[in-house]
Amino acid sequence: MENEKLGQETAFPSVSDISHNGNDTMISGTNGMSKRFYAACMAMSGMLSAPHITIEKSIEQIITESYLLSDELLKQEIL
Repeated sequence: MENEKLGQETAFPSVSDISHNGNDTMISGTNGMSKRFYAACMAMSGMLSAPHITIEKSIEQIITESYLLSDELLKQEIL
């Protein structure tokens, strides 16, 4: 997976089309948040639960670090 495409697939797709092809069922979905955004939100949530983090870091630092953690997690997923 290319780094610029890392985590762009949807984390929670809504089911928009179900088709049956013999014994296989294909489900395609769209309109969910990206895996990258979801992972960054979870990382940010964890950081903000530690009071010393919000005192020591700016909002921009927290956002940047959340996405860095998200990207690293998504890289591990493809190994």
